[in-house]
Amino acid sequence: MTLPSLRAESSLMSRWCRFCFLLLAVAWVWTCGSSVAIAQDRTVNYNGTILEGRDMSNTDFTGTTFVNANMRNVDFHGSMMAGAIFTKGVMIGVNLSKADLTAALVDRTNLDYANLRDANLTSAIFTKTTWSHADVTGADFSDAILDRAAINYLCQSASGTHPITQIDTRESLGCRS
Repeated sequence: MTLPSLRAESSLMSRWCRFCFLLLAVAWVWTCGSSVAIAQDRTVNYNGTILEGRDMSNTDFTGTTFVNANMRNVDFHGSMMAGAIFTKGVMIGVNLSKADLTAALVDRTNLDYANLRDANLTSAIFTKTTWSHADVTGADFSDAILDRAAINYLCQSASGTHPITQIDTRESLGCRS
């Protein structure tokens, strides 16, 4: 064989190898991607939904996202919501009594008239959240992050002890006397 024909054969072989590699990569992504898609189908995302007035009590919402959702007067009592994300939500009158919101993110959410009695809010982050007339009796805010104004407001009416953690609500908020 001559040098030019070897180069042409080598170039053809290189293209063939690249094509096979690409074909294998696409096949791998297609087969592996389908199992990932199935896993994602089991994850519920309530972004932009209207849930107003629904009974969603005693349900596992661990890691679920509620972005820009209308949750006015929704009953979430007793629900597991650890690591859930609530952003720009309307939660006026929501019932979160005895709910577990450990390490949840609650950002720019309206919790006016919310029932948070005996809720576990440990390590949760509350930023730019409104709390007007919210009932936090017996709630545990240990290691939670709240705006100073929210803490001052909640301390005016905070009372009780969380029934499971036995932490005093005022103490967990860092209320002064």
